[in-house]
Amino acid sequence: MSLTEVSVVDVDAGGSSSVFVLLQLEADAVQLQLLDPPALYAAQVTAAMKPRALTCSGREFVAAVAAALTGAERFELRWAKAARALTLMERAAFAVKFATLQLQPVESWRQTLHELAARQTRQREQLGRLQTQLDAARSLLKQKEALLETALQSQQRREDELFRGFCRVLNAKKDEIARLRGLHKSEQEDDASDDSRLSEEEEEEPKRHKKEAVDAYSKLPPELRQASVHISSADDLLSSMDDIIKNEQEVDDATQRGTTQTQGKKEETMRKTRKVNSSKRPVPTPKAEPEPKPPSAPPADEPMDSEEEDILDMLS
Repeated sequence: MSLTEVSVVDVDAGGSSSVFVLLQLEADAVQLQLLDPPALYAAQVTAAMKPRALTCSGREFVAAVAAALTGAERFELRWAKAARALTLMERAAFAVKFATLQLQPVESWRQTLHELAARQTRQREQLGRLQTQLDAARSLLKQKEALLETALQSQQRREDELFRGFCRVLNAKKDEIARLRGLHKSEQEDDASDDSRLSEEEEEEPKRHKKEAVDAYSKLPPELRQASVHISSADDLLSSMDDIIKNEQEVDDATQRGTTQTQGKKEETMRKTRKVNSSKRPVPTPKAEPEPKPPSAPPADEPMDSEEEDILDMLS
């Protein structure tokens, strides 16, 4: 049931006015009450009341009447209060009569008004309750929004703290990586410098040994140098060191075997060494030879004494 104010054309007065229409929809009918103060009129619209000229069905006719009485722009309402007739005119290129509803006056209109007033009161109370619920919902929504904003701010602060902590850890790792790389690079440079120093020392080691050997030989007393192998210069000494070491090794092997030929081999070795060194000495300028003396018996080769062996061992 709904009460609607609709605009009508007052046929009796020749102008426009408004009336209140109360509709109650049923399955195949519409209960209509029209209030034109102080009178109340009523009518029932059914599918059987459909004019024959209309091509729609009876149910469609009832639905069209209900739409027209609720203010549909498709229809124009003409109210004749004297004839108690409500005519529905369909708007088109020209107005076409759709249907005419004949209404009857209702004597108990006051009761209807009381029902309407009570109904409006109930609706007002219902609207009040709905408004209260709406206000409570709005207040709750504001509280939730405030809580949500607080939670978002807290989450944002937490995320900022985590991000700053992550940045600190990342920077610390980068610094540590840079430090380790620098340390590794310095270690590589130290290793390279050590290798170069060792290589230089290895290169200088033979020269140093040669120099020490020459210095040691030059510091020998003259009688030891004369009694030792004849060496004309330091270069001759260094060039014959391998032969001397090899011959000494052979002498040691022969001594360990205890053979009787040890002394002969040793003398032969020394003669070979003297011969080699003598061949390396520079050839002196020929001078006038003195008169030959009578030949004397050739001296026998003397074996090497212990001092000469010590000198050879030192040189080796």
